[in-house]
Amino acid sequence: MDSKVLFQEDQYFRQNKLIYVVYVVIGILIAGLMYLIKNETIDIFSMVALPLLLVVFISLATAKFSISITKEKISFKFFYIFQKKEILFNDIKNIYVKTYDPISDFGGYGFRISGNRTLYSTSGNTAIVIEKKNGKIVYLGIQKADEFEQIKNIL
Repeated sequence: MDSKVLFQEDQYFRQNKLIYVVYVVIGILIAGLMYLIKNETIDIFSMVALPLLLVVFISLATAKFSISITKEKISFKFFYIFQKKEILFNDIKNIYVKTYDPISDFGGYGFRISGNRTLYSTSGNTAIVIEKKNGKIVYLGIQKADEFEQIKNIL
């Protein structure tokens, strides 16, 4: 089995407004936690909730979505969100690139489910659409559509 990677892409959440909001929330959480510790007014709820929220928002700010394609399979992973997933080409009925509207089609970016369709994306409006033999459709957001189109015919 040839496991040479034919296509590889890594993406991060980089919508300016979203990332600024996340950084502001992180700053507020850190300042609030430091204030409570300094004034010795921290309670058990604050000791658990604020650090947990901090971890969640830092994870969002640094989350990475990776796609890797070989002749046998498509692998993808949202670091911090879910483990590596794989779709074997034997399970694929059709695969193509499509421009879509992440807001109206799925309600935003990230991991989204809408009927029999699932979206994994961090930004943009272009995706590899994978129609599986079981009827499910998977959208993998990509930035390098031209590069994918070049290797698609040898899959």
